[in-house]
Amino acid sequence: MRTREEVSDEKLRGGFYSPDVLVDLCLARSRALLGGRTGLRVLEPSAGDGAFLRGLARAGLAKDLAHVEAVEVLEEEAMKASRTLGDLNLPGRAVHANVLRWAEDHGADFDLVLANPPYVRFQFISDEDKQRARSISAELGTAGTAVSNLWIPVFLLALARLREGGAFSVILPTEFLTGISANAVRNWLLGNTTDLTIDLFKPGTFPAVLQEVLILSGRASRRPAGEVATIDFHDHNGGTHSWSHRVAPAAGTW
Repeated sequence: MRTREEVSDEKLRGGFYSPDVLVDLCLARSRALLGGRTGLRVLEPSAGDGAFLRGLARAGLAKDLAHVEAVEVLEEEAMKASRTLGDLNLPGRAVHANVLRWAEDHGADFDLVLANPPYVRFQFISDEDKQRARSISAELGTAGTAVSNLWIPVFLLALARLREGGAFSVILPTEFLTGISANAVRNWLLGNTTDLTIDLFKPGTFPAVLQEVLILSGRASRRPAGEVATIDFHDHNGGTHSWSHRVAPAAGTW
């Protein structure tokens, strides 16, 4: 096991530059979920250098935005995101902050979450952030999973900041589908989101990305207790193969 001192700042941040093809697909899913809504408040909880901000402009959503909140833990990257907002004339701000700390002062007042949450294993997370992650997990009823990897609490806190009916489209590691540590996350989604869509990609599709990824999209909306969810899958492996299946509450893997 490598120690914190042996790992680069970029690795500790858990970041990689989101490929435009993934960002653009996230934006396409988001536009469909938003259905022409305007006056949007957008949250990007791990902004990096602003890949999703540039995606918003490419997607033609600038005119529909009221505010973009781009949170980034690395000061240099936050400055890049800030410049991107200005260059693209997008309303909002880039905040240099630890998103786990930022979340303590912000409620559910966003309409859209776009994210590529940081992928950092528990041994590289500070004790303070582990406690913050536990608090987020306990608040949302997903206790026991929060500190296995940083993407989990960041993903959960971002979705918890959505208004009822708000949309999200995020890049997640494929371990989301089957990992034991993500089981409570999947169960939480079944009770608190609707219109779930998962985009899958052939392994090795994105060589610069250190782990295999998928895109998860949906809407923040409480689901009646015991209701079976229908999840749409799209496998982009030599064309696009699509299917749906039903997932019962407290299901294991998806």
